[in-house]
Amino acid sequence: MRVTLKHKVIPIYILFIAGGIWHLLDWFQSWMRLLAAPLMIAVALVMIHEAMVSCKSARRRFLFWSFLTFCAGWGIEYAGIRFGWPFGEYEYSSILQPQLLGVPVAIGFAWVSIYLASYSLVRFLFEKRFTFRLQWIVFSLLASSAMVIFDAVMEPAAVHLNYWTWQTPVVPLSNYIAWFCMGFIISLLWRLLALERCTCPLFVHVYAVQMLYFVLVLLDSWVF
Repeated sequence: MRVTLKHKVIPIYILFIAGGIWHLLDWFQSWMRLLAAPLMIAVALVMIHEAMVSCKSARRRFLFWSFLTFCAGWGIEYAGIRFGWPFGEYEYSSILQPQLLGVPVAIGFAWVSIYLASYSLVRFLFEKRFTFRLQWIVFSLLASSAMVIFDAVMEPAAVHLNYWTWQTPVVPLSNYIAWFCMGFIISLLWRLLALERCTCPLFVHVYAVQMLYFVLVLLDSWVF
C-alpha cells in the first residue's frame, strides 16, 4: 500500500491530541513524562528522514545543517543554564532524559524540528507572494518570527509540564529576542547550503498539532 500524506498526518494528530486530552484528564502522567524526550527525538528524526526524501541531491548538506543546528541549539541552551545568557535565567528539571551537562539531548533535536516546521509553514503561507530566490531574507525573517510564536505558546506550557523553570515571574523578553536571532542564524545557514527544497507538507502539520497540544496543556493550567 502506498503511504500518503494522510497516512502520516492522522497518527500524529491522534498522538498529540490524545496527549493533550490526557493532561486535561490527568491520565498516564508518569508515562507521558517518561516518554516526553523520546517523542521529541522521534519527531525530529522522522522530519529529518522526510526532508532527506524531499531533497535527495542535498542529503549531505542537509545532514551537515542538521548536525550544526543540533550542536548550536544544545550549545546555546548550555550557555543559558550556565550563564543566564542569552535567554535569561532558567534551569531544566530531571524530566527530559538523557541530559548532557544539564541540557536534555532532546532539546538539540527540538531546535532542528522547530525550524523545519516553522520554515515549512512560512513557505506554505507565503511562497506564492514573494519571488523566492530574490526575497530569501523575507523568508528568514518570517521563519524566525514563526519560531518565536511557537516558543511563546510553548514556554508557559513547558513550565506547566515542569520541563524547565524560570527564575523570573514571567518569561523575559530576552528569551524571545534570542529565539528570533537564533532562528535567523539557522535560516542563513539553511540558505547558504541551498536547502530550500528540503521540506514537505507534513512539517506544516507538525507545527500545527504541536501548537494545539500546547494550547490543551495551557487549558489544563488555566482551568484546573
